[in-house]
Amino acid sequence: MGIERVDPTYVCDLSGMSAPAIDFTDGIDDDDPMEDAPEGWSQVIVRTRVANPDWTRARQAYTGALETIKEEYKDNKDPNVLIAAKFALHQQMLPFLSVAQFIVNEAGMWVHPNYIEDLMKRLDPELAAEHNENAEAIAMDDDDLDDFDDMDDMDEDDDEGVIDEVPLPQAPVAKTKTKTRSKKSATG
Repeated sequence: MGIERVDPTYVCDLSGMSAPAIDFTDGIDDDDPMEDAPEGWSQVIVRTRVANPDWTRARQAYTGALETIKEEYKDNKDPNVLIAAKFALHQQMLPFLSVAQFIVNEAGMWVHPNYIEDLMKRLDPELAAEHNENAEAIAMDDDDLDDFDDMDDMDEDDDEGVIDEVPLPQAPVAKTKTKTRSKKSATG
């Protein structure tokens, strides 16, 4: 008895409507970010830049340690000792000080085709109008593809002047010449 697999289902985060994933994915590129999402569905990704709390903590720790070192060596007459202590502190803290100042939080949601236009109108009316124009242009292109499919029904008589077979190029063959050596006798 085989394992029964559940088909992946996409659920709209706005409406709760669902649709099964595309079963036959041979026509989809491997690097397609939409993977097997149903036709017409949209993926909305929101990225927010926020301050990295580790960056702030690292700076506070470094500043505190630096103040401690300055306080410790303030009575030392040799300035090189203070410089060496600051250098050692900097080397120790370098991994912490290399933390990024900002991080990006990312959230994604799937939106059913019936709800994407409403969402886009709320977010950006101009973008919604442009999206609608693009969708209409794509629909028109699909109609043009139907006309292209009609070309398959044409008779072969219409293909006059078309070469049926194109000869394959042949690799050049190097001519080899046999060399004959003449023997010269040495005189002496």
